Amino acid sequence: FNVMYEIIIIDNSTGDNGEIYNLCQEINDDRIVYIRTPRDLPLARSFEYACLQTKGEYVVTLGSDDGLLPWALEILDAVTNTYPDEEIIQWERGFYAWPGFSKAQENQFIIPDKYEKGKLHLFYRTSDTYLKMVMDNPQNMYLLPVLYISSCFKRSYMKTLLRKTGCLWDGICQDLYMGVVTAIINDKILNMRYPLSIAGMSKGSIGANANKGMNSNEQLRNMLVDKSRENAMGGNCRLVWERY
Repeated sequence: FNVMYEIIIIDNSTGDNGEIYNLCQEINDDRIVYIRTPRDLPLARSFEYACLQTKGEYVVTLGSDDGLLPWALEILDAVTNTYPDEEIIQWERGFYAWPGFSKAQENQFIIPDKYEKGKLHLFYRTSDTYLKMVMDNPQNMYLLPVLYISSCFKRSYMKTLLRKTGCLWDGICQDLYMGVVTAIINDKILNMRYPLSIAGMSKGSIGANANKGMNSNEQLRNMLVDKSRENAMGGNCRLVWERY
């Protein structure tokens, strides 16, 4: 097994934080490319900037608290060779709560189902099926092809996005935006019932922190600073019609 790959590390941290750069220097691997963003970017623009730096044929995007399972690249290499015309491939993902995330969940590790080694169970999920799943139950939102953690795409898909939507990564929450848009503009998407990645949640997760309430003036001030930086802020939808 020998898959050619590169790891693009996009450092969008604030201030003079040098920990990510120092880690890359310590690992000292030619396959790791460290890039500092030219300025402090909103979340969606950070992902967009990262994707624009890639050179490989296929792209998998992960947050700093997520991870690929050891067999992921080998499986993806086999699937993409068998289905070379598919621009998007989706799979199942596990879950891990990092220490300090929450007292109730920290160190929790979940694999969503039982699997047999090498049995990928490939199938197509249609656009109508995706949208029905979410309309019936908004909790299914991360079953969308979010192009993050649980799905990869051909780098050429960025041209498809630009041609069909007029932009690349967008939205307040880039993963759900990409999931909805991708489900709408593609008639069907190749799926596999097989885990290739782990979605992590840490105390630094933007998505997790967006769901927390504020109980001090300092937290309110920090939220307002983030809001001005992000230009928009996600929040809880109290009514089902607001979700739609």
